[in-house]
Amino acid sequence: MNRIEVIEARTKYVSEPHKVLTLDGVPLDVLLDSARPDLAILGLVPALLDWLDDPRERELVWRRILPPVGSSAVAPVLMCPDDLDLWCSVVVAEVVPEESAVWWHRIGLDMSQPRPEAIGTAVNWIGGIGPHCFSRADYERCLAAFQPAMA
Repeated sequence: MNRIEVIEARTKYVSEPHKVLTLDGVPLDVLLDSARPDLAILGLVPALLDWLDDPRERELVWRRILPPVGSSAVAPVLMCPDDLDLWCSVVVAEVVPEESAVWWHRIGLDMSQPRPEAIGTAVNWIGGIGPHCFSRADYERCLAAFQPAMA
């Protein structure tokens, strides 16, 4: 089983520490860049951060990141830190939940148009990465780390 965690770290384009997704201890953008440096993924930040301005985009990310058991979704997992929307570079994962586990069968760079509605309909899947299987408890703990703090 793979590990999914959230750490506080700086990334290539964001000098302040922020939440970063890691898979098996490696930041997701670093892992994907090592497999496909030509896709310019290094420095992308989690789409789960509360940085998206458009509430419809935030809702799309949260609806797709953990679909109901028995279904699947293509969820935005990384986005461009400059634009902070789903119109620029977006990395997606094919999410398939089970009762006790959550699978990311594939990860890739979204090529869909128009965005954000069509996200996941055209993807440049990255070969040699995945599938990843996470315990559902760890996956839900990771998602909870991105939930905005209640005032």
